[in-house]
Amino acid sequence: MQRVVNLHIISSQTKLYTMNIYLLTQTLNIGYDTYDSCVVAAANEQDAVKIHPSEYIKDISEWGYEWVHYSDRDKVEVKLLGKAAKGIKEGLIWSSFNAG
Repeated sequence: MQRVVNLHIISSQTKLYTMNIYLLTQTLNIGYDTYDSCVVAAANEQDAVKIHPSEYIKDISEWGYEWVHYSDRDKVEVKLLGKAAKGIKEGLIWSSFNAG
């Protein structure tokens, strides 16, 4: 199941942003009932990898097989996509879940 939320990216020359937009991908846990990627808004890469691709999982104790264990978040690939428009808050924008 893929979930899409409106994404507003503006030019990096416009100084209206406070958040970056990142693509997070993982290959540690693949197969059914796992997330393979997500797009998040965060101030930096360190904050980005702390965001779980499920909008329902907020506490690190709930991180499990469906993404990566919280202690393995350094193994998540992070790619900067751009700067977020003014008003975009830190959090999940989109995620890709492989339902099985």
